[in-house]
Amino acid sequence: MLPARYRLPREAFAKVYAEGKRYQSRYLRLRVLATDTPTQHQWGLVVGKKVSKKAVVRNRWKRQLRALITRFLQAENLPGFQAIVSVAIGAVPDGSPLPFADLQADARQLWQAAGWLPRFKPPKPIRKIGQPKNEPKVDLEGQASSGSAGALPRGAR
Repeated sequence: MLPARYRLPREAFAKVYAEGKRYQSRYLRLRVLATDTPTQHQWGLVVGKKVSKKAVVRNRWKRQLRALITRFLQAENLPGFQAIVSVAIGAVPDGSPLPFADLQADARQLWQAAGWLPRFKPPKPIRKIGQPKNEPKVDLEGQASSGSAGALPRGAR
Protein backbone atom coordinates (compact mmCIF):
# COMPACT_ATOMS: atom_id res chain seq x y z
CA MET A 1 0.00 0.00 0.00
CA LEU A 2 1.17 3.51 -0.74
CA PRO A 3 1.90 5.70 2.27
CA ALA A 4 -1.05 7.93 3.19
CA ARG A 5 0.73 11.11 2.06
CA TYR A 6 0.96 9.69 -1.50
CA ARG A 7 -2.66 8.51 -1.76
CA LEU A 8 -5.17 10.64 -3.61
CA PRO A 9 -8.21 11.37 -1.39
CA ARG A 10 -11.53 10.04 -2.66
CA GLU A 11 -12.93 13.59 -2.99
CA ALA A 12 -10.12 14.61 -5.36
CA PHE A 13 -10.82 11.91 -7.97
CA ALA A 14 -13.68 13.85 -9.57
CA LYS A 15 -11.59 17.02 -9.83
CA VAL A 16 -8.64 15.19 -11.41
CA TYR A 17 -10.96 13.44 -13.88
CA ALA A 18 -12.68 16.73 -14.79
CA GLU A 19 -9.68 19.07 -14.97
CA GLY A 20 -6.66 16.81 -15.40
CA LYS A 21 -4.61 16.46 -18.54
CA ARG A 22 -4.90 13.04 -20.21
CA TYR A 23 -2.16 10.75 -21.46
CA GLN A 24 -2.45 7.21 -22.76
CA SER A 25 -0.01 4.46 -23.62
CA ARG A 26 -0.71 0.96 -24.86
CA TYR A 27 -1.76 -0.50 -21.50
CA LEU A 28 -2.20 2.47 -19.14
CA ARG A 29 -4.00 5.78 -18.90
CA LEU A 30 -2.87 8.75 -16.84
CA ARG A 31 -4.73 11.84 -15.68
CA VAL A 32 -2.58 14.59 -14.15
CA LEU A 33 -3.54 17.77 -12.36
CA ALA A 34 -0.83 20.18 -11.18
CA THR A 35 -0.99 21.30 -7.54
CA ASP A 36 0.11 24.46 -5.75
CA THR A 37 2.53 22.68 -3.45
CA PRO A 38 5.66 21.71 -5.40
CA THR A 39 6.55 18.59 -3.41
CA GLN A 40 3.11 17.02 -3.02
CA HIS A 41 2.55 13.90 -5.13
CA GLN A 42 -0.73 12.05 -4.81
CA TRP A 43 -1.67 8.94 -6.75
CA GLY A 44 -4.95 7.16 -7.37
CA LEU A 45 -5.23 3.72 -8.93
CA VAL A 46 -8.22 2.52 -10.93
CA VAL A 47 -8.65 -0.98 -12.29
CA GLY A 48 -12.28 -1.39 -13.30
CA LYS A 49 -14.38 -4.51 -13.64
CA LYS A 50 -14.22 -4.16 -17.42
CA VAL A 51 -10.55 -5.14 -17.20
CA SER A 52 -11.44 -8.39 -15.43
CA LYS A 53 -14.42 -9.62 -13.49
CA LYS A 54 -12.10 -11.41 -11.07
CA ALA A 55 -11.00 -9.39 -8.02
CA VAL A 56 -7.82 -11.44 -7.81
CA VAL A 57 -6.74 -10.24 -11.26
CA ARG A 58 -7.69 -6.60 -10.56
CA ASN A 59 -5.76 -6.66 -7.28
CA ARG A 60 -2.69 -8.04 -9.03
CA TRP A 61 -2.82 -5.14 -11.49
CA LYS A 62 -3.02 -2.71 -8.55
CA ARG A 63 -0.08 -4.36 -6.78
CA GLN A 64 2.04 -4.05 -9.90
CA LEU A 65 1.03 -0.40 -10.38
CA ARG A 66 1.83 0.40 -6.74
CA ALA A 67 5.26 -1.17 -7.15
CA LEU A 68 5.88 0.96 -10.25
CA ILE A 69 4.80 4.12 -8.47
CA THR A 70 6.98 3.50 -5.40
CA ARG A 71 10.02 2.84 -7.61
CA PHE A 72 9.25 5.97 -9.59
CA LEU A 73 8.85 8.14 -6.48
CA GLN A 74 12.17 6.93 -5.08
CA ALA A 75 14.10 7.55 -8.29
CA GLU A 76 12.80 10.84 -9.65
CA ASN A 77 12.52 14.51 -8.70
CA LEU A 78 8.98 15.49 -9.57
CA PRO A 79 6.85 18.64 -9.52
CA GLY A 80 3.71 18.65 -7.39
CA PHE A 81 0.72 16.88 -8.93
CA GLN A 82 -2.30 14.71 -8.39
CA ALA A 83 -2.49 11.73 -10.74
CA ILE A 84 -4.79 8.84 -11.48
CA VAL A 85 -3.37 5.77 -13.21
CA SER A 86 -5.86 3.38 -14.74
CA VAL A 87 -5.56 0.28 -16.87
CA ALA A 88 -6.73 0.72 -20.46
CA ILE A 89 -9.80 -1.42 -21.08
CA GLY A 90 -9.25 -4.04 -23.75
CA ALA A 91 -5.47 -3.56 -23.78
CA VAL A 92 -4.97 -7.16 -22.71
CA PRO A 93 -7.69 -9.44 -24.13
CA ASP A 94 -8.09 -11.71 -21.11
CA GLY A 95 -7.35 -9.00 -18.55
CA SER A 96 -4.42 -10.90 -17.08
CA PRO A 97 -1.57 -8.76 -15.77
CA LEU A 98 1.50 -8.22 -17.91
CA PRO A 99 5.04 -9.19 -17.08
CA PHE A 100 6.44 -6.48 -14.81
CA ALA A 101 9.15 -5.45 -17.31
CA ASP A 102 6.54 -4.75 -20.03
CA LEU A 103 4.37 -2.78 -17.63
CA GLN A 104 7.39 -0.80 -16.44
CA ALA A 105 8.38 0.09 -20.03
CA ASP A 106 4.82 1.17 -20.79
CA ALA A 107 4.64 3.31 -17.65
CA ARG A 108 7.98 4.90 -18.54
CA GLN A 109 6.59 5.94 -21.95
CA LEU A 110 3.54 7.39 -20.22
CA TRP A 111 5.64 9.40 -17.76
CA GLN A 112 7.85 10.67 -20.61
CA ALA A 113 4.72 11.88 -22.41
CA ALA A 114 3.67 13.69 -19.23
CA GLY A 115 7.08 15.41 -19.15
CA TRP A 116 8.29 13.80 -15.93
CA LEU A 117 11.19 11.98 -17.55
CA PRO A 118 13.57 13.15 -20.26
CA ARG A 119 12.88 11.70 -23.69
CA PHE A 120 15.30 9.07 -24.88
CA LYS A 121 17.73 10.29 -27.52
CA PRO A 122 19.67 7.60 -29.35
CA PRO A 123 23.42 7.94 -28.82
CA LYS A 124 25.60 9.21 -31.63
CA PRO A 125 27.61 6.51 -33.41
CA ILE A 126 31.08 6.10 -32.00
CA ARG A 127 34.07 6.30 -34.33
CA LYS A 128 36.77 3.72 -33.99
CA ILE A 129 40.05 5.00 -32.60
CA GLY A 130 42.28 6.16 -35.42
CA GLN A 131 39.42 6.26 -37.95
CA PRO A 132 39.20 9.61 -39.77
CA LYS A 133 35.90 11.49 -39.57
CA ASN A 134 35.17 11.42 -43.29
CA GLU A 135 36.51 8.08 -44.45
CA PRO A 136 36.13 7.51 -48.25
CA LYS A 137 33.71 4.82 -49.38
CA VAL A 138 35.35 1.60 -50.56
CA ASP A 139 34.07 -0.48 -53.51
CA LEU A 140 33.80 -4.24 -53.40
CA GLU A 141 37.14 -4.51 -55.24
CA GLY A 142 38.77 -2.44 -52.50
CA GLN A 143 39.21 0.74 -54.55
CA ALA A 144 38.17 4.07 -53.06
CA SER A 145 35.32 5.76 -54.91
CA SER A 146 34.95 9.48 -55.27
CA GLY A 147 31.18 9.45 -55.00
CA SER A 148 29.95 9.46 -58.63
CA ALA A 149 30.43 6.72 -61.17
CA GLY A 150 32.65 7.56 -64.17
CA ALA A 151 33.86 10.86 -62.77
CA LEU A 152 37.20 12.12 -63.94
CA PRO A 153 39.87 13.00 -61.38
CA ARG A 154 40.28 16.72 -60.67
CA GLY A 155 42.34 18.57 -63.21
CA ALA A 156 41.98 15.84 -65.90
CA ARG A 157 39.43 17.60 -68.12
